[in-house]
Amino acid sequence: MIRTIIEKEINRNLHSFTLLIIMLIMAVTMGVSYFIMYNDYRQRVESYELHRPDPGKPVAIIKPTPLSMFVKGLDEDIARPHFIDSKGVITAENNNKSVNKIFRLFSVPDISYVIKVIFSLCAMFSAFSLISGEKEAGTLMRTLSNSVSRTTVITGQCLGGFLSFIIPFIVIFLLGVLVLTRLPGGYLTIEEWGRLGVFLAVSVLYLACFFSLGLFASSITDTSASSLVIAIMIWCLMVLAIPNFGNTLAHKIKVVRSAQQMELELSRIWIRDIYEMHKARREGTGKPRNEFSNTNAEFDKLRNDVRSDITGLIFLSMNLTRLSPAGVYTFLSADVAGTGIIDNRKAKDAVIEYKNQVWNRISGNDIIAGDPISFSYKRRSIRDVLMGNGLGNILILLMFTILGYTSAIVAFFRYDVR
Repeated sequence: MIRTIIEKEINRNLHSFTLLIIMLIMAVTMGVSYFIMYNDYRQRVESYELHRPDPGKPVAIIKPTPLSMFVKGLDEDIARPHFIDSKGVITAENNNKSVNKIFRLFSVPDISYVIKVIFSLCAMFSAFSLISGEKEAGTLMRTLSNSVSRTTVITGQCLGGFLSFIIPFIVIFLLGVLVLTRLPGGYLTIEEWGRLGVFLAVSVLYLACFFSLGLFASSITDTSASSLVIAIMIWCLMVLAIPNFGNTLAHKIKVVRSAQQMELELSRIWIRDIYEMHKARREGTGKPRNEFSNTNAEFDKLRNDVRSDITGLIFLSMNLTRLSPAGVYTFLSADVAGTGIIDNRKAKDAVIEYKNQVWNRISGNDIIAGDPISFSYKRRSIRDVLMGNGLGNILILLMFTILGYTSAIVAFFRYDVR
């Protein structure tokens, strides 16, 4: 019987104007996103090629990942070049930013953002009338008049409705990926294909979560209009309110020094030590230039203190925004693509380690001794991502999905189908 209900629901959706509109939205938004993000990626690769250092030149730079076309995350910051001078000072280049002016006005329109905001709303639109709409049409009462349980009815309609929604999404997504990978610079390695597969699976789970929440809204109301209002309220709470409130609350609880304050502090340390060095030379007690190692150590201590505070703020914000599936999906998709917060932190650690290697080779004549030191950094593997916070975030999304579906079943058992 459940198979019959699934087939009926799929057949109804295939002849539905709503599904046609949703498919059109998917095709247009994905196409626009792919176009914008591909051009942005190509521009950042060109910038990377311009900044690639000559052998032995102390510059730390990481090539942008092609997965940033799907989840840009913090890749722009990860791939920013860092220059190491003869005094052990790290200077980050600010010109390696995207030239797409649209990014200054709106959030980055990558696929993860489109899925998080637009497609989650489409998932709720696909589910909000599954129960209440059937009641208004009078078909729900006729279905339950047969020897079929309510669990079978709601499960069949849920599966039929979700398959009607998710299959077009997967097809359009994969078609876009195939087009991108055929364009210059869009080549993906086997590992990157694996990451993309995990990202797609996570996205399907995220959309299933909102579909189940839409089903819940449909099972507690008598009319489709009421279901739509409740579904939009749930969407606003989960996608807009909780993530933004969580970030704001985290900044209120834990205050950290800004980048400008850190730069001023670094400048103060540097000016103080320059003054003390010249003063010592005037007094005849000048010290060799490599005494700047004390300054270098102070720089490292200040950076570590600031980064420790920022890390605490980040994890506090992550924990607060985990109350929303949208917040979980944001962090999880970026981690899977290698453009997340942890990869950014590891990249900064690699830059500092490289700076220390360069500093240890610097002689009194500002010449790097020994063989040239090349900067290298490897993003976390997908296994490391899953063994870290990845599996935990997937379980949270699964929990939201199960909670929405279970709540819908409980509400449907008390539902008046007359």
